[in-house]
Amino acid sequence: MLCSLRSTREVVEAYVIGICNEMTITEYDKFDKYAAEGTHENVLKSRAAYGHGARADMPSFYRYVVLETIFDPTIVDDNKASYWEHTLGVSNSHLAKQLPRNTIIAQRIMDGRSTAEPPMFLFPFFPPTLSMPCQPGEHVWVMFESVGNKQTDLGYWMCRIVSSGYVEDVNHTHAPRERDPASNQGTKSMFDGKGQTSPDFRNGNADVDAQTGERYTLAETATISGTDEKAYEKLLTETDGGKLAHVEAVPRYRKRPGELVLEGTNNTLIALGRDRTGSVAKFKSDTVQGKTVDALPDDDVPIEKDGAGSIDIVAGRGQTAKTSGKVVKNSLGFTELDKLSKNITAAEGDPDMLTDRSRVLLSQKTHVDKNFGISDYNSGLKGGSVNGNSAGESSVAIKSDKIRLIARGDVQLLVTSYGATDDAGLPKDNGSTSKWATVIVKDDGDVYVQPAASQKFQIETDNVSFKVEPSDAVIKIGTSSFKIDSSTIQGFANSVVLGNSGATPIVKFPELQSLLTQLLTLLQTFSSGLNIQTLTPQAAALASGLPAVMQMISSIQTKIVTAS
Repeated sequence: MLCSLRSTREVVEAYVIGICNEMTITEYDKFDKYAAEGTHENVLKSRAAYGHGARADMPSFYRYVVLETIFDPTIVDDNKASYWEHTLGVSNSHLAKQLPRNTIIAQRIMDGRSTAEPPMFLFPFFPPTLSMPCQPGEHVWVMFESVGNKQTDLGYWMCRIVSSGYVEDVNHTHAPRERDPASNQGTKSMFDGKGQTSPDFRNGNADVDAQTGERYTLAETATISGTDEKAYEKLLTETDGGKLAHVEAVPRYRKRPGELVLEGTNNTLIALGRDRTGSVAKFKSDTVQGKTVDALPDDDVPIEKDGAGSIDIVAGRGQTAKTSGKVVKNSLGFTELDKLSKNITAAEGDPDMLTDRSRVLLSQKTHVDKNFGISDYNSGLKGGSVNGNSAGESSVAIKSDKIRLIARGDVQLLVTSYGATDDAGLPKDNGSTSKWATVIVKDDGDVYVQPAASQKFQIETDNVSFKVEPSDAVIKIGTSSFKIDSSTIQGFANSVVLGNSGATPIVKFPELQSLLTQLLTLLQTFSSGLNIQTLTPQAAALASGLPAVMQMISSIQTKIVTAS
């Protein structure tokens, strides 16, 4: 049977891959249409795969550029749907009112093709439980369910396409820089006058004019259809998604092989791995292999020790010149990292327990006080050292500029103290609750501090100390000591002062006020009954001073009321 293909080349191509005799007349007619559209190669490849025992409907991946992100489908009204259909030319615009969150509008990258495909809605490949980052201007992998069905209404975007090291950026990757001589700094580029420039966002490959030395974009290399050199810049600055995407320099994190790392675009990171306090490893030089791993850093739990799993949650790495990496300004005025290998520092992006802005560290075994730089302080505490042991211990550490614990109900800090060891030889909770200590803030506003049985409660500064012993309480202010002993406390209701000869007593204001009132009443009664004329001169002189004494007592009462 003869093939009704449009060109001899296509007939030969069809025969070479062994498909011509399998086509029906209807299929030939369809192939004529595919050939005219320039999409016949996909059909031929699909047939070839089928003819060699592979599935013809296997999934296929394509490179697309993101034109818009639809993060909130509830804002899609008739005007927006009409704009997408008639202005952007979205091919499957009938889906506009039924888009899931994290849908994108994207267009297939030109890749030198003369005919551009229209933009289309692409659903996220992953469910909302795992929403991948995606920003206008970035390139993503897109999957269609089969080669033959690539022209169907629906595809799924998976994730951003990873670029070469001199282009890749966790914050925002401009993939067209892959072919920009200024990005890939080789010796030849230097001599050709294509040295480093401010990173830009060109729509295609850049080159340098031999006459003027100015950089320009090669029109035939555009990845977004059209001749607009600023197409990518507009995606970053004018689209809804671009307005919400903050471009900034984010240090590169070097993960260890066993780590699972989730990294956000704006300097947030969760690393599930092993105890790590800084660099990924210590290296040594080898004459054959170059640099090789020597060991873990000295402050990490040694690699031969078991039980050092760690979860590190951090926001704001790279706060020092050592860990930040070299920062440059791009053509839009935003900061980003210099991607040239010669400018990447050895410690860029490494964890820094002292300067990283906010961290929550959960560790199975670590030297928490040493790592966070508080060992010396904890060793000099007046209440005794609280430093961990030299082998390391399980720890939870929280560090930030401000920390808030907010509860609608109670807040409790409970220390159960160490008891015996468990089956693994590790300390476990003390089973005796009499050895527990707690601080409780109740939902009614009361605050309770309860030391363990036979233990003290103490608050101490350089000048003031308040200590409650199991039997006595002592308040020290400077060199003075006020003691409340158990015998005085037992007679509290009948005493005016708290204390004994062993310390300066503390006056109880209400009781003193009552005694002074009684004394003043007695003196007033006594004074009113005196007849000065009948007194001896000596007695009369004493009686004349009674009003001054009563005035002094009244003044003391006023001061007591003010103080209390």
